[in-house]
Amino acid sequence: MTADSDATDNFGSPLFHCKKGSGIAVAEGDTSDDLRTTIAAMILHDQDPTIAMVPDDSSAMGVEAFTGMTGWRYRFQLSVTGPAFEQLERTGIFQFKLGDSPVRSEFKVGLENVRKFQDLCKRSSK
Repeated sequence: MTADSDATDNFGSPLFHCKKGSGIAVAEGDTSDDLRTTIAAMILHDQDPTIAMVPDDSSAMGVEAFTGMTGWRYRFQLSVTGPAFEQLERTGIFQFKLGDSPVRSEFKVGLENVRKFQDLCKRSSK
């Protein structure tokens, strides 16, 4: 994970990016068949997509589903200092549920860069 004026990890799905010093990261990734089915059911029943982070992290918000060049994708915001990012930094695991569909990603390489990414994205204390 690297940053200059904007930060991104460039590692694939999910990928994380932020505006330097914003305190907020955007998580974006490819949707699985299960996730697409869940999102479709929510839309069919006029429900907003809801996200539950594991561990619980109330900073996650603004779930979107959209089409991209590689197919359907999801995107949401969360704090770079919240429990979900802290777990990612410690264990390499990033997980959440969108509706009833769990999403779990494990990163084995570059964990030392998670802290650097967090530091560049954190709000500066003045």
